Amino acid sequence: MNNHRELVEKLKALGVLYAVAHYDGYGDSGTVESVEARDMSGTEVKLPDDLRKAVEEAAERYLEDKGIDWYNNEGGYGDYTLDVSTARQRLDHNERISDVESFEHEDALDLDEEEPPAASAAPVCTCPTLINGHHPGCPFVKGGA
Repeated sequence: MNNHRELVEKLKALGVLYAVAHYDGYGDSGTVESVEARDMSGTEVKLPDDLRKAVEEAAERYLEDKGIDWYNNEGGYGDYTLDVSTARQRLDHNERISDVESFEHEDALDLDEEEPPAASAAPVCTCPTLINGHHPGCPFVKGGA
């Protein structure tokens, strides 16, 4: 179907109040998964294949016109609604987003760095009257004199 006027007129003739195209896409492909149409009472109206296809194409055209990339990478999904009674179209779109936080660290090597000193087995004073971590000649020293 070449234009919206023709599509709206044909849908009105079937008693359609609105038609909704459900679409979903990701990983470089996407499709209109289903099209449903409802009348004034909310009852589903079975669309002929040519009208169902025309609603699908209207949805895809509107997504493209709005610059919505719904089928690449994580993609997106949503509903395209063609309101026959008001001759309006609407998108309810959801975009999938994968969030990544990256960090880089780079430093020059210190080629003149000396080896850190080995841990010493210095005597440890366990005296109850220890002051500033050292108490020479204390009988409570362990690991040394």
